[in-house]
Amino acid sequence: MNKKPNNRYFEVFNTLKANQFNIGNTTYRERIKKLDKLKKSLEFSYKMRFQDALYSDFGKPYLETNLTEIYPIIDEINFTRRH
Repeated sequence: MNKKPNNRYFEVFNTLKANQFNIGNTTYRERIKKLDKLKKSLEFSYKMRFQDALYSDFGKPYLETNLTEIYPIIDEINFTRRH
């Protein structure tokens, strides 16, 4: 039996999984461009949403969210770009 799990992210996961080899075949410049876009979205577009969500769900202060959630991801993006 091949039943679809009752999970709203199931379809998103399967779409990403099906696309994984296409992503692996992108060029260096394309991947850097995607990392830059992700970094920009974390720093500007979605930063407040992350802060609000973590404060609402866990009472996590905004500064702590920046230090433990957002800045480490940005640091990893910067590291990846350099290497």
